[in-house]
Amino acid sequence: MMDPILSVAVIIAAIILLVILMIVFQFIGLYIRAKIGGASVGFIDLIRMRLRGVNAGQIVNARIQAMHAGLAVSTPEMESHVLAHGNIQRVINAMIAANKDNIDLPWKTATAIDLSGQDVLEAVQTSIDHYRRA
Repeated sequence: MMDPILSVAVIIAAIILLVILMIVFQFIGLYIRAKIGGASVGFIDLIRMRLRGVNAGQIVNARIQAMHAGLAVSTPEMESHVLAHGNIQRVINAMIAANKDNIDLPWKTATAIDLSGQDVLEAVQTSIDHYRRA
């Protein structure tokens, strides 16, 4: 018969291992998607995002989209904007639209517009329409 203390230790070790495996499997898909998409996001960074309450999937998707559009926006910048309650997807979409029409829209400007409560994508589209009419 097994010692009761040893039994408890084995159960605790099994629970810890199960929790670790759940965390790993939760983020492995995102990690692979980021690597395949050309937007390197470290596995540890994904775990840190989760601990900070940031939707890692949202960051990975926005980062892939930004990288494919040739935008140089870092993962920490995106994470910071999300933590400030900004809409990262709208900012990236606005920057892509501005970039396609040769409008200079720096990251700090786009995020400032977004955090002010204005729709940054709508502002860029209005600007594009104005330039096309001129």
